[in-house]
Amino acid sequence: MQKINRVVLVQPNMKWMDWNWKTSWDIHPLNLCLIGAMIRDEYDVHVVDANLEEYTPEQFKQVLKDLKPDVVGLTLLTNEYSDVVHLAGKLVKEVSSDIVTVLGGVYATVSYKAIYKDLNFDYLCVGEGEYTFQQFLSYLNGNGEFPQEGFLGRKQGELTNPEMVKRTLIQNLDELPFPAWDLVEYNRYTNSVGKVTIDHPYVFPYTRLMTSRGCPVGCTFCEVEVISGGPFRYRSAQLVVD
Repeated sequence: MQKINRVVLVQPNMKWMDWNWKTSWDIHPLNLCLIGAMIRDEYDVHVVDANLEEYTPEQFKQVLKDLKPDVVGLTLLTNEYSDVVHLAGKLVKEVSSDIVTVLGGVYATVSYKAIYKDLNFDYLCVGEGEYTFQQFLSYLNGNGEFPQEGFLGRKQGELTNPEMVKRTLIQNLDELPFPAWDLVEYNRYTNSVGKVTIDHPYVFPYTRLMTSRGCPVGCTFCEVEVISGGPFRYRSAQLVVD
């Protein structure tokens, strides 16, 4: 197998499900830029935000044809728009069946058993993927073993290592790098978020920060414990300020 070098991280276009759908604002892809920061020293990394660009499916395919990725990592925040990421996986494979596809994020974490019926996804990254995805890329290049936690591969149509789906949680969030915001056109994202109160103006500048993961409460109606684990972990105040 030829060694992989170019990795493209993708946010699908939510409008692929409904072109009349309106987002309240375009959100910086923090998770993709964090993954990008983890692997950029070893690989040629690109972030494609099809949602921000409002790419049509054909435009998205052309972008991939131009970039010629070895691996495409896709993400989706919510099951409500699952159709768009399944379409994205299909479009990637239409460009080239040789492209390795990995789906991660919230959707992959909570619905991995159902998702794996879609053969357009070669692998699923379940849970916190910063170290797992990095290890997986090394494995593809013949350096190290296939991840034994938090990663599902396909073997003759069956899930591999399903008993070790969730990766051990990252206890020290301070060891994670700052997101690689330079991989996107940061200023093209909205710089305001609505807040309506009596004594505050409507428009405020904003950015996205990771201050903590997990929750100790465990409410029955909430999936935070499934997504990011029960133990509450936080970043140091200094790094949050930085």
